[in-house]
Amino acid sequence: MKKKKTTIEGLAILVVNGFDEVKGELTEVKGELTEVKGELTEVKGELVKVKNGLSGVKGEVSNLKTRMASVEYGQYEIQKKLDGVASNYDLAKMDSKYERRFQKIETKIGIKQKTH
Repeated sequence: MKKKKTTIEGLAILVVNGFDEVKGELTEVKGELTEVKGELTEVKGELVKVKNGLSGVKGEVSNLKTRMASVEYGQYEIQKKLDGVASNYDLAKMDSKYERRFQKIETKIGIKQKTH
C-alpha cells in the first residue's frame, strides 16, 4: 500500500473543512439557544400572568377575611339579643306563673285584688 504524501494544501483543506464543520454546529447551537430563549420569554410572560392573578386572589382573600369578621360580629350581636329575648320570655313566663299563684292565694284568704 502506497502512502499518500501530506501537503500543506491538503492540511489547509482539512483545517478549513474542520472549521466549516464547527461553524455549522455552532450555528445549529445558536439556533437552538434562540428557540430556548423564546420559550423562556413565553414562560416568563406566563409567570407574570400567574403572579398578577395571585395578587388578585390575595386581595380577594383579604376582602373575604374582613367580610367574615363582620359576619361573625353580626352573629355575636344577634346571639346577644336572642339571649336577652329568651331571658325576657322566661321572666314573663315566671311572672305569669306566680301571678296565677298569688291570685289563687288571694282568693283563698279573701284579699281583693287591685285592678290596674
